[in-house]
Amino acid sequence: MVRLEIKNSSELTNKEIASLNKICKAIYSENPDNHITDNHINKTNPVFYLWKKDDSILAFQAYTLFYEKTPFSKKSLPIVYINLAYKNPSADLEVKNFAKKSNLIFLKNHLGKFWFLKPFVLIFITNNPKIYDRLSKAIYKIYPNVKHITPKNVLDFAKLLTSKKLKFEDARLSDNLIIEQDCYEKCEITKAWSSFYESNNPAVNDLFIKNKAVIKRDDKYFLAEKAIFFIGHYNFWKKLLKRKSS
Repeated sequence: MVRLEIKNSSELTNKEIASLNKICKAIYSENPDNHITDNHINKTNPVFYLWKKDDSILAFQAYTLFYEKTPFSKKSLPIVYINLAYKNPSADLEVKNFAKKSNLIFLKNHLGKFWFLKPFVLIFITNNPKIYDRLSKAIYKIYPNVKHITPKNVLDFAKLLTSKKLKFEDARLSDNLIIEQDCYEKCEITKAWSSFYESNNPAVNDLFIKNKAVIKRDDKYFLAEKAIFFIGHYNFWKKLLKRKSS
């Protein structure tokens, strides 16, 4: 039976860290062998949500929570950074919707029982159109998006986060919130494109392809050194008013 274990970074065993790295490389082979420790634990000290069967990790998600002044409010808001979200490709049916379940549990644990009535900012880095599309549907405002240029105050905020909080010393952020790192090379994802990456919204797929977060060549798809830095402003009341007025 699949169960959830929640662990701080310091509580992970060497065996668990090795298993997390193995899952990462199974999805994206260009991830470095020590990706979990060097690029996440040592930088943002996340809490890990481990979905296990017996002693094996089938899927996991990692989060960091902090508070900052944002372009969306005069008051500091909680900022939820989703560091990682991976599952063992062979365990798809056993951990179906694990990311959604992890998100709901994390928000309830850290923002309270009525978290869905509270404003917060969600950030993550992705080269996966399907994940972008799925999370953006619940958000009041998202950047980048398929309709508007990212405002300067949001871009400045993103640059502050990547340097101060996420400690991306080797990354560059474009004016359209495309993050580029030198550490990755192209990785073919053609076989996994339709099941794992492709959004049902063609405009979202085009957003990734246009900005080279996904590279399309003929009928083949690749991941490269670029990804989208997603910033979402969650506000239940404003989204409700927007729906009523539309």
